[in-house]
Amino acid sequence: MLYLIRHGETDWNREPTRCQGWSDVPLNDTGRAQSRAQGAALRDHGIELIVSSNLIRARETAEILREELGGGVQLTFDARLAETNRGRWEARLFSDIIAQEPDAWRAYREHPASFRFPGGESLQEQQRRVLEGVEKASDAFRHRVSPMPTTANLGFANIKRINRGEPVKPPSEQGSSRQH
Repeated sequence: MLYLIRHGETDWNREPTRCQGWSDVPLNDTGRAQSRAQGAALRDHGIELIVSSNLIRARETAEILREELGGGVQLTFDARLAETNRGRWEARLFSDIIAQEPDAWRAYREHPASFRFPGGESLQEQQRRVLEGVEKASDAFRHRVSPMPTTANLGFANIKRINRGEPVKPPSEQGSSRQH
């Protein structure tokens, strides 16, 4: 079984929301509480490995989960699991991006699969990178363990495939994702 868990809340996830990307933003108190609750809910699931992004919000989430699971769970970090590199949009308010770069924002929302963040990467590049990290973690413990990346934008179709033990589709075959 593979569990995919998003990091807990940060101050940048609260209104007015900011574009986080690779910016190293820590969890806030709500995010730490969310992580404790998630860890408690997973306590009896036999988890042996947590694989997390290297970003602080994901690391904090993973460390809290590990603590809630009893502390004996193996924990590793993989930079491939990091959120999309949003380039020049990082740390900016989404409302400012929409107002100051309406054409780029529209392109992102209407064609996310082909959009490249200014000075950053595309969602396809990020998905490919994340899938490599998930596959590596899964290969190491296949049939034994539940690897648990804490940040991943894989798309729901691939998450379902992973949970069924089926191969994932490359980003070019996944369709688009409407997230920010």
